[in-house]
Amino acid sequence: MLPQNTSVPFPFTVCEIVRLGVVAAGGSVNANVITQRCRRLAGLERYAGPLIHEMSGGEQQRAHMTRVLAQVHQPVGSDGPRWLFLDEPVSSLDLKHQIGIMCAAKDFATKGGGVIAVLHDPNLAAAFANRIHAIAGGRTSAFGPAPETLDAQMLSVLYETRILETSGAGTDQKYFHTATV
Repeated sequence: MLPQNTSVPFPFTVCEIVRLGVVAAGGSVNANVITQRCRRLAGLERYAGPLIHEMSGGEQQRAHMTRVLAQVHQPVGSDGPRWLFLDEPVSSLDLKHQIGIMCAAKDFATKGGGVIAVLHDPNLAAAFANRIHAIAGGRTSAFGPAPETLDAQMLSVLYETRILETSGAGTDQKYFHTATV
């Protein structure tokens, strides 16, 4: 589980944060390999020694995502599929790292794991989600496969603002943006 905010009261390094995920998964003789692979997935391969408190908010968020990936480093275990629960996993990240984190989550799902992610960006949801469960006012406003569920009308109601939809050149990808007043 990757919560929206994670507070670390101790001066841990990135590697120590990631190893907490490995330990939570029951430890591993391959702890160093898992730690390095997960840091690479989150774009933190150069960040081994910095203390978590010395990092920017986005770097801290990526470090915690790395910890979560280390905890469920195999999408399918002996007990079946493993799950990632991600609450706004890209909220503090620049575009490059948003795409990187979403690609890591999509790869996890493609390899047999499950991912449930809370996202506020309909373009990321359109690009990465298989299914959409849109919630407004605590109630389901739409549910179904992403391509059929996400449209400008539904998003306009959901976000209480006028949303326009365009298509990617030569692709089936939809893009959403607010209408100018």
